[in-house]
Amino acid sequence: PVFTTFATNTITHNTVSVNVATDENARIFCVARLTSSGAPTIANVKTPGNDALNVASASNTVYQTALRTLTLSGLAQSTSYNVYCVAEDSQPTLN
Repeated sequence: PVFTTFATNTITHNTVSVNVATDENARIFCVARLTSSGAPTIANVKTPGNDALNVASASNTVYQTALRTLTLSGLAQSTSYNVYCVAEDSQPTLN
């Protein structure tokens, strides 16, 4: 899947919401990390509890071209974060 939309929607003192859409059905995984933490691996985005540098996470299913909002909460006010998302094919590979 390819992201066709990826944009910040709403930012509050402890949450950020991102709008995402993909070109096909997909499972989306997102994490927020301090800007000083560097980029995570794909595995760390998909399993956020395995990386202590992930501050917040969210996941959901996105249906082809439909816009979905994911909200990451538990952020600290006046702190800079980067949000990283991964799209995973929701269809199993056919053999």
